[in-house]
Amino acid sequence: MEASKEHIALIEETWELMAPKGSQITISFYEKLFELAPEVRKMFQKDISKQAEKLLFTMGFLVSNVNRIDEIAPSIEQLGILHGKAYRVKDEHYQFVIESLIYTLSHNLEDIWGEEHEKAWRWTLDTVAKIMIKATSDSLSHKVN
Repeated sequence: MEASKEHIALIEETWELMAPKGSQITISFYEKLFELAPEVRKMFQKDISKQAEKLLFTMGFLVSNVNRIDEIAPSIEQLGILHGKAYRVKDEHYQFVIESLIYTLSHNLEDIWGEEHEKAWRWTLDTVAKIMIKATSDSLSHKVN
């Protein structure tokens, strides 16, 4: 489950441009998420600025470690379990998150954004979502057994 060198370079390139605009971009992300999936709005506090900071931190961690997703999988699994149990995130919500993030990145980085950037981010986000979903499913099935 390794990202290609090209994908890593594209992820890092977009992150370098995005990070300085961090809160603006993460708040834009949440606005898009709530537009695409209004039912998830109730999972968040009215003021999403603290959540936007957490997302920015998590994305920074992911980008810093995109070349070793297998090694950080336990952290991603824990994040998935937290989201599934504490926040009641459903499997289908992950696709809304991915689409909202891709939309937000492409619109905020339109000067450089291309098909390859989207492929790199989509691969990364799909990989993370699969790890989170599986961890949540596994933890819930262990609870039942």
